[in-house]
Amino acid sequence: MMKLAIIYKDQGRLSDAELYGLKSFEMVKTAYASTKPEDGGSGELVWYMDHLATIYDTCRKFTEAEKLQLDVVFISQKEYGEEHPQTVTTIGNLAVIYSHQGKYEGRELSDSRRDIYKNPRQETP
Repeated sequence: MMKLAIIYKDQGRLSDAELYGLKSFEMVKTAYASTKPEDGGSGELVWYMDHLATIYDTCRKFTEAEKLQLDVVFISQKEYGEEHPQTVTTIGNLAVIYSHQGKYEGRELSDSRRDIYKNPRQETP
């Protein structure tokens, strides 16, 4: 159902995109409510959260988009580590949300993302 929400977003049918995006996220959230991260499933949940945040951003619901995307970044960092491509992508998505709001932090996050992609095996001090 989230893929349908993404199609609606791309078509500019934002109310439909938000409706289906939220419904699909709630269904997945309920399905994984009783599972622990080590049992798996958090990657799928993060995928849904990330796309719903993008839909909120497109709908100009920046507060909701930012809050959800910050959760996505936190979970990705915890689950995969700071320099994992999944985490870097979620940070980049947060940077996009910040840039749409005119916040400076987005540029710093985007620069960080670019640096990690330039040297993905870089040692962290």
